[in-house]
Amino acid sequence: MRLLEDEQQTACCNGFLAAIKSLWKDHYSDSKHPIDNYELIDIAVPNKDCGFHMIMNAQYWDGRSMSHFNENDMSNIHKILTYKWLKYEENDPAWETILNLKI
Repeated sequence: MRLLEDEQQTACCNGFLAAIKSLWKDHYSDSKHPIDNYELIDIAVPNKDCGFHMIMNAQYWDGRSMSHFNENDMSNIHKILTYKWLKYEENDPAWETILNLKI
């Protein structure tokens, strides 16, 4: 994983931040919460589960604050997401055909 110490990462993040600030001005010009002074920060997330942290934050973000879960929760989160993915109603492929099995 790269940090903001990486020039390309920082440039990319600054581009996103500039776009967000521009959209904020266009759509929330009357807001009592200006974001002009917001800066990029590194958030300490363990590298081994960064994808799961991203999924959980995206899924449970309410538009204002992030969910509060920690590394001790990750084992159960892995199990819950794996179960949901495997049991998803549209996840019912014809494995025999895909794997060219003659049963």
